[in-house]
Amino acid sequence: MKSRRSLSLSDVEMGRISMENEAITGMSLKKFPDVVEALALVKVSFAAANAEWGLLEREKAEKIVRACAEIQEKAPPELFCEFWVEDLSVLDHKMNKWLACKTGIAEREAALAQTVPVLSQAVESVVIGRRLRKALEGTEILEQELRRKALEFSDKVRVSRTHMAEDALSTWGQVFGALALSVERARGRLQADLKLFSVSLAGSFVLGSYLAPRDYARSLCAEIASRSSLPMAAPQDAEGIPAGSAALDQLMGSDRLMILMSDVRLTAMAFTRMCHGFFVYGSGPRAGIAEITLPAIAPGSTIMPGKINPSMPMLLLQEAEHILASDQMSVYSYNELDFDGSYQSGGAFIMATESLELIDRGSRLFTEKCLKGFGITEASAIHANQFFAGGAGSEAEELRITKNGLSFDDLKKALNSDWEKTNAD
Repeated sequence: MKSRRSLSLSDVEMGRISMENEAITGMSLKKFPDVVEALALVKVSFAAANAEWGLLEREKAEKIVRACAEIQEKAPPELFCEFWVEDLSVLDHKMNKWLACKTGIAEREAALAQTVPVLSQAVESVVIGRRLRKALEGTEILEQELRRKALEFSDKVRVSRTHMAEDALSTWGQVFGALALSVERARGRLQADLKLFSVSLAGSFVLGSYLAPRDYARSLCAEIASRSSLPMAAPQDAEGIPAGSAALDQLMGSDRLMILMSDVRLTAMAFTRMCHGFFVYGSGPRAGIAEITLPAIAPGSTIMPGKINPSMPMLLLQEAEHILASDQMSVYSYNELDFDGSYQSGGAFIMATESLELIDRGSRLFTEKCLKGFGITEASAIHANQFFAGGAGSEAEELRITKNGLSFDDLKKALNSDWEKTNAD
């Protein structure tokens, strides 16, 4: 077993820890290759802007661009270090060394005008911006399938329940319509969060914490936007506050990841309601309600051959619960922020990066493997017929009222009937 040496603060800050010997988070960038690709993209943008501004020879800039293109196509294994809890210092140090060896230029030229906090914030904007777009695509697929199911089952009456007691009628179409609305609201909040990650610190600070010329920051943000296909701009100061306040807000750790994670949490909670409903109404066949059928992704065992395990609802529920736990972890990481002008949002960045992937993949898998094969059983119709037989009225009349609501005359009749029944009792 390899021995552990003591860590000094300078080791951590400069990113010179050997991650082969030191395991802190236990999360390798092998799981997040887009983080490595995004850092290469930001470094390419720096090289191009530095050449344009005469800070770096064009020949050297072109060498950096070609080397970073190799990283973006297929990152070398040595760059898949640990996903650092504070910033990207370890990855930045390793990439600078790799670029120097690959191109023959000095490490300081590969890192010209760059600081770890600025790089970390810029990479966060690119990675979260891309993953957020993917999550929006995945949830849109889910929402559209829910809407299709709402139309498909608009005439399928079911007995609604209050604390599992038969209470009133609705249709399965209305159920799916309600679920579609909840996903639509969650998507709307995530869509609004895109703007928060169209801000990059690249070029705003140089030589530590000195404010750079504004045109330099604009050039770098334009480069990043062009290469990432994402809108990107430097932080914009508001009227009435000192220049540079907006940039320092980003450097100190703005609340954008907290806003995102709160909306990610609401999306996960929409998933949990849907999955719990599928558990309850899909239970059976010899016990439970068994009003719906789910695709037989994982059929039961030999002692329960008829049982259909709710595998996909269970998978989506587990992903949702993982997201809820990640939200708590991101809060803990933000609780330690202070006035320090260094990027300290690594913990929340890790949680958000993973959670957005879970939302995207979970939405797509659940739609394909579960929703598309969803069906209604005879039990649902039997329960509805029993409700009609209990004095609720004819099935055709009840379906009309269930879908369209009571007319005023219907309401008066229902109220009078209820009053007479109460007095008779």
